[in-house]
Amino acid sequence: MAGLLNLVRGFGCSNTRVCLSKSSVVAQLHTKSKFENVTDRKRSSISVQELIVKRAVLEFRHHMIVNLDVGLPPFRVPNHLNLTFLQLGNEVVQNPDHHQQLTLLAPLQVSQHGDVAHGEAGMVLQRRANNRVIALMEHTREDGSPKILKSCDLQITAVSCVDMIITEKCVFRVDKENGLELIELAKQTDMLEIMECTGCEFVVNENLLVNRNFVGEKLLCLLILHCLQWIFVAVLL
Repeated sequence: MAGLLNLVRGFGCSNTRVCLSKSSVVAQLHTKSKFENVTDRKRSSISVQELIVKRAVLEFRHHMIVNLDVGLPPFRVPNHLNLTFLQLGNEVVQNPDHHQQLTLLAPLQVSQHGDVAHGEAGMVLQRRANNRVIALMEHTREDGSPKILKSCDLQITAVSCVDMIITEKCVFRVDKENGLELIELAKQTDMLEIMECTGCEFVVNENLLVNRNFVGEKLLCLLILHCLQWIFVAVLL
């Protein structure tokens, strides 16, 4: 039993007792994966998300432990269900430990100094020296208004936590004091478009990568896309 307690972890809490159920209960998922049965209206949005993910792949390193946001990956499809790696919300188990080296977020808004408006369902963000936080987001809302702002309009859920912003149009490096620095432009995107759809000022890196195709190595791309669709679990023994 003592060994079992060591495997149970939570945010800021310790476990002294585990109660085992006398009856077996099989969890059932009724939520469909967002990658299934999408309408034509949403297909363009999914392609944008895949473009962002392919760029995010370039930040991965071998043996790196990555913490994914709520919904990344999405709900599992029942045909590929593994109840061993699901938590109470019927989502994939994530690793809350301090050993993680990279955190991927899907925030609603990000400010020029790295503040995040993440909504009510946002993950618990803890700044650590060895943990980089990258925001993966579409550059604008559906109405064309910017999601990268001078200051967040929505309630801030974490202050100065983002180190990099990756959108379908470009990549920003976030300086907590000086603001945003544009370091990459996606293919078929120009500077004028970035200025029009970004809600704050930014500086341009002197070594700006222009017309970059946001695609990493084929093997890593397949790995992260599979991860976002099905399961990504980091287990520490």
